[in-house]
Amino acid sequence: MNSTDLAAATQNAERFRQAIAAIQHPKLSVTASVGVSCRSLGAHNPQELLDQADKCLYVAKQTGRNRVVSFDSIPTDLVIDQSKTFRTRPDSRLAEEQPIPFQAVVALTSALAYRDLTSAEHSRRVADLCVNVADRWMSPSQSYLLEIAALLHDIGKIGVPDAVLLKAEALTPDERELMRTHQRQGRELLRASFKSPELCAILEHYATPTNAKLVDPTTGQPNLVPLASRILAIADSFDSMVNDSVYRKARTRDEAFAELRRCAGTQFDTELVERFIVCVTARQTDKRVVGQVSNEAALAIGQHIERLVLALDRRDLSGLRDIAGHMNRVAAKQGATTVATQAAGLEAALISEDSDLLAVLHEANELLKLCQQTQTSDPDASPHQTPPSPSSRVPVTTGLVARSSR
Repeated sequence: MNSTDLAAATQNAERFRQAIAAIQHPKLSVTASVGVSCRSLGAHNPQELLDQADKCLYVAKQTGRNRVVSFDSIPTDLVIDQSKTFRTRPDSRLAEEQPIPFQAVVALTSALAYRDLTSAEHSRRVADLCVNVADRWMSPSQSYLLEIAALLHDIGKIGVPDAVLLKAEALTPDERELMRTHQRQGRELLRASFKSPELCAILEHYATPTNAKLVDPTTGQPNLVPLASRILAIADSFDSMVNDSVYRKARTRDEAFAELRRCAGTQFDTELVERFIVCVTARQTDKRVVGQVSNEAALAIGQHIERLVLALDRRDLSGLRDIAGHMNRVAAKQGATTVATQAAGLEAALISEDSDLLAVLHEANELLKLCQQTQTSDPDASPHQTPPSPSSRVPVTTGLVARSSR
């Protein structure tokens, strides 16, 4: 914008953001994140100016999306992985991403369920909450990765002795240190198993207070607590509060909301706490019925979720058509009629020459939600659905009272 200073540009960006967010579309909710910079902030050429704006855009997305960030508002010593920014991200990176094997996630969640069913059920509920909150704030692949992180965030408990894991009294300092040791070992197991730095970063920092200043271990520079970590922290604490455990009785939902708000701004992200509360409240009145799904059907459908997520992220319409056709056949064979019908509708829309891109993406997202619901262990997710057994569950604390000490 020629002849415009930073303040005016930021005001214009905010006006655009509000106008976009106000658009009413029957099938999609559209928001915008905007980064703003200007020549007076030190850029020596147009590319540096674009780099500054991209840095602002990255911060806007990492701190919750749907916001405007100007270059003068971010710390000068903030270090950002330039491979995460749009202009410097190679097109080939998507093809090089290391997938997280479905069978490996199933194996680990099954092992946790065999060792401690309570922890496995807690992890599944937390994963469901995370996916619900991440909807429209994250891309399908980011939401999928957050779901996996939530499913596996307690995997270190596999090695904790029963005497500590099931103890009804407060843990001793030595026992608390043992729990922390096994949590670290769990993260190392996932680091070695999946080769996913993003997954490791989520699990490394979800227990970090939102107002903490992270330090990059390589550069020694400050960095941000990942958005996924902040969502996982809230979901983990909420579920711990509203469910009974061996060492305390459950709180009511409203009591848990009050505790989250009390810790907002210190332990938890204030804006995310409010969004979480809105999502959980809406979830109680917006149940979708998938129908009764067997363990075998859930497993068969779950094996295709990651492919669907990646095709959605890449806007790969040809890939979506192939996946929809295959999921239609698989779901129909397994008796998951609701999923089969949705998949057939998506396949038909993709075959049609008159198909509308927004309608296609909406149908694909609805199919993803139905597939994810077949994986849930939340008894409230569907009044007619039998939750999968532990072997077929898949991805789709202490002074600060809200966090579980276990």
